[in-house]
Amino acid sequence: MANRRIATGLLLAALLLATSGVALANDYGCYLPIRIIDAGTTDVNGQAFFAGFADGKPYYVGRDVRVEWDSGPRRWVIYDTSSGSDVSVYTNSRNEPTPPSRGWRKSGGLDPEPRIDGGEPCPVIVPTGEGGEGAFLDRGLDLAEGETPPIAGELYVTAVYLVGELATGSCQILDPDGDRPVLSYVHIYIYSVDVTARPDHRDFVTHWMAPHNWETREYEIEWDTTGQVPGYYDVHLAFEGGGYATLRIELVRP
Repeated sequence: MANRRIATGLLLAALLLATSGVALANDYGCYLPIRIIDAGTTDVNGQAFFAGFADGKPYYVGRDVRVEWDSGPRRWVIYDTSSGSDVSVYTNSRNEPTPPSRGWRKSGGLDPEPRIDGGEPCPVIVPTGEGGEGAFLDRGLDLAEGETPPIAGELYVTAVYLVGELATGSCQILDPDGDRPVLSYVHIYIYSVDVTARPDHRDFVTHWMAPHNWETREYEIEWDTTGQVPGYYDVHLAFEGGGYATLRIELVRP
């Protein structure tokens, strides 16, 4: 079951990128932010975010800092970029896949040397809703073979609900190797959408954190649509590391 869900989730990632505005976190193109702490060269302290790959390893960029692997001398380097140029201030010779937490040495920076938290690959997001192959929601559209979902504004419609129904679903968050569930978080944002605007106009409705079911190890989606007006809505799921999924649904009168 776990292997089927992993394969389904990865297949859905490619499909939904084209159909529903989805970017799922995974270990191939997503790494968590790092935080540089206690550096004597204070400009480099703070968060830096995954920005791509350099010399085969991820690199991270912040307001006044860049952290990357230099394959020449084979070391990690923290660059102070506050002056507009790259100045090496700390290095670390530990050949690790992401910036090491400790073991930094001055290369032009000030005491004390920093430590780094974070930077590891993002978890893998696996939709486990019952609305069809790789669905986040428990309801999908009844489409004929080869039929594409109806499009509303910029996104395809994922499901249709009557006003007053519960929109439910779920997902799992696995470690970067896709082997086991891990604890993380899922933010759920609801927006009403004016699909006649160009681009789509979204108005915030509500937000909450998805509860975690310890028995199934799933994060549960449940939105009570009572009191909403008919129309289009986005169920926006935001995951650790910047992954997200936007599910456009339609509410119709009972």
